[in-house]
Amino acid sequence: MSGPAYVRPPSGVTAVFAAILALLGGGAGAIGVLAFLSFVEELGGVDQAAGYLRGFGPDWWEAVVVGGQISNAVSAILLLAGAIQLFRRRLSGRTMIIWGCLLVIATGIAGLIASQAVVNSWRNGIGGEYFSGEYSELIRGASLSSAGISLGLLIFPLVTLILAAAPPTRRWCDFRVVALPPGTPAPFYFQAPSGPVPIVPTQQPNPVASQPYRPPVVPSQPRMPVAVLLGDISTADRVRDGVAVVLLSAAWLLPWNRRVDLPGGNGQASVRAMIVFTTLLALVAVAVPYLSRLGAWAREWSAARSRVVQILALAPYLILIGGFFIADVASARYLFEAQAPAGPGTGPAVWAGAAGAMLAIQPRTVQGDKGVPLWWGQAARAVLWGAAVLALLSGLLAVLAQAMDSEAGSEDVAAVFALRTMLAVGVAAIAATGLGIDETAWRIAVLAYGAAVLVVGVLDALFGTGGIEFFGGAGFCACLLWCVAAAVAVAAPRDPDAVRHTGHVLVAACRNVLILIAFQAFFDGAATVLGALGAAREIGVGLVVAVLSAVILAAAATGAHMLRPWALPGRDPRIPRLVSMVACAVIVVLSVWRAVTGPALDAEVTTGPVVLVLSAVIAVVLVAAAPVTALYGEKPLLAELSAALHAALAAPGPVSDDPDHQAVTDPNTPEARLARIAQRRPDLRAAVAAHPHTRRGLLEWLAAQGDPEVARIVAGRSGGFTQPR
Repeated sequence: MSGPAYVRPPSGVTAVFAAILALLGGGAGAIGVLAFLSFVEELGGVDQAAGYLRGFGPDWWEAVVVGGQISNAVSAILLLAGAIQLFRRRLSGRTMIIWGCLLVIATGIAGLIASQAVVNSWRNGIGGEYFSGEYSELIRGASLSSAGISLGLLIFPLVTLILAAAPPTRRWCDFRVVALPPGTPAPFYFQAPSGPVPIVPTQQPNPVASQPYRPPVVPSQPRMPVAVLLGDISTADRVRDGVAVVLLSAAWLLPWNRRVDLPGGNGQASVRAMIVFTTLLALVAVAVPYLSRLGAWAREWSAARSRVVQILALAPYLILIGGFFIADVASARYLFEAQAPAGPGTGPAVWAGAAGAMLAIQPRTVQGDKGVPLWWGQAARAVLWGAAVLALLSGLLAVLAQAMDSEAGSEDVAAVFALRTMLAVGVAAIAATGLGIDETAWRIAVLAYGAAVLVVGVLDALFGTGGIEFFGGAGFCACLLWCVAAAVAVAAPRDPDAVRHTGHVLVAACRNVLILIAFQAFFDGAATVLGALGAAREIGVGLVVAVLSAVILAAAATGAHMLRPWALPGRDPRIPRLVSMVACAVIVVLSVWRAVTGPALDAEVTTGPVVLVLSAVIAVVLVAAAPVTALYGEKPLLAELSAALHAALAAPGPVSDDPDHQAVTDPNTPEARLARIAQRRPDLRAAVAAHPHTRRGLLEWLAAQGDPEVARIVAGRSGGFTQPR
């Protein structure tokens, strides 16, 4: 005899996927109905729309269209309501999803048959001579292609129907966890006694048998707060997920390329529907870690499985992004034709979508990842080298196409293309090389540059010329890959043994960005001057642009030079900021002046606004970033102009050949070595106390040693340090 056995809860995989697909399908159907109503309103009302439909096809076509929209509305309601009910483990939700999917499939097949009948009526005479002969075959091919796409889209309601009708979905809805009343003992296995068993009479009076049966009262269990359920998701992951949702949602409002724009209604309907569907699926993928903790499926479903679900849900969106990029690269084959058509390009929607998807797919410890893998840190470097290679190929194709052009002035244009190609390749190569030298600082620089590229592209799309970048065009910088590299750099692995002060890391990142700005100013200025001279403009135009570029180059180079680490004996290892801040202010002013009044030749994606954004960000970081202000807590900003500043860490004794003294004046010395020096060298404890890597624990130990000079430095520096990250 034994107690009640434990029953494993059924898996909710099929039910959750069916609910998610139903939610997306219902949303897509609702959007389609709203778009149809908006179309009717644009035509001027129901009467005008009816006349338009009657002129578009046979007499029965109007009834087919109206009936199809009514069917879409009903199926959308069924799918949305069914998804909500299925998430609540209600069998009614499963039933509504099944009927909604059947209605969608039936409507799709009926619409496909009706549309083919309309096309046949066009070919048989309704369209007149326009649809005869060659045009008839063209219309037939287009209709067959559209029919194939329509049949392909029916795979989604078919999969949803199969998942909803699957037996595991019904078992998941029927399963209920019944809690035992308080004080009820746990189930146990009965063991027979070792001695003789007494004989008990079989017939004994049972007063309970005559009483009516009363089911046990099971008290309701309190619902666990949402904050507790989501407690293992770190703040950094929540911020990344929030940014991912913003980027994925913003992609709807931006142009995807020269031909596809959702707000403007441009592009094939099937492509726009695919964008909407995959974006909704990607947004659901972002919510998968949160749904898994809120009990969307069985508790035994591990976090690693939710990670797999998230990757599978993001895969269609990533494939769509790759398709847009491959289509742009493939269009470069027309560059050498006499009348080459303009390629589709890639717009800021593709860049923002790629960045959002990469943020959502990043490894997470709570999903079974043992920290961020090392290969993820190398991914940003590989992406940047890929950007350099693509920029080089694009530039070579553009230069060859211009060199083969027989028109006058094509040589000058080819030279401009070559300079802009060197700019794009050089910036990506410098960043990729820097990631191999100082990954922490260059990772922040790559993040800043990629974010600036995305911001400039979005602003250009909203208020400018569209912000479309074309492979094979002038100034192709592979902005898509820069945004991907920036998103990858957010979750790059960090060295757990590194004790480098965060303020020093940010200052080094600012220096790296200034290096990129200086390199960019040189080649951008040279290309702009050459383009101005080749366009037969006045010599003064080229001189003005040359002077502007030279001043920006000098300011960026000076700012980067002043932010180099100090490693000289007797000097404060904290890097002076004031000169670099002034240099950034000069760059901002000149960039604004050039953007407003400069006669620069614009490329598809101009680099001037990127320089403007980066310079402003550097100035803000050097002044107001919390780690930087903590590093320079007791050091007045204007005091950096004083020559006496560099003697702040002067220590007694010889310094020329003393490795310990060189270590305490080196800003890159780790705290572990500083602690060893402080223990064996009392004469250098004052220098150790003033070192930026000395954290609170070591400061407290130094202050407890009773040295008045050390106590004075600790009292002055204690407000400028933070706890280790």
